[in-house]
Amino acid sequence: MKRLFTLLIVVFIISINTLSAQCCKGSTKTTALAENVTEVGQDNEMQDIKAYYFHFTRRCATCKAVEQVTIDALKKFYGKSIVLESVNLDDDANNELAEKIGIDGQTLLLVKGDEKIDITSEGFLYARTKPEKLEEIIKEEVNSLKE
Repeated sequence: MKRLFTLLIVVFIISINTLSAQCCKGSTKTTALAENVTEVGQDNEMQDIKAYYFHFTRRCATCKAVEQVTIDALKKFYGKSIVLESVNLDDDANNELAEKIGIDGQTLLLVKGDEKIDITSEGFLYARTKPEKLEEIIKEEVNSLKE
């Protein structure tokens, strides 16, 4: 009985994590794609750091909030030095980039060379309820890449 109970708890936790990561695939509301920000910053220290938000065409309110809070945080802390590249995974033109980085689903990622910091979970956890917490996490992780 203990084994069955433990197994059910493990399956439940895995299911919750999978559902939260795939929240937008089931979304029925179609929205316009966010504009890609393409300006290149002047700060040499920051030029090697890239921020990506990989998403699908259909996105829920939380998906949109993750993108907007990230854009706002990067502007707030780094000006035009680091900008978020919003990448639609439903667009075949983006397949090469997704494969190169190793992405196959919704992901909020900071990249410097071969180093990748995945902050997807934090993004979905805080974007709508505690955006200031997500901003601080973004700042901490970007600063860790600068070192």
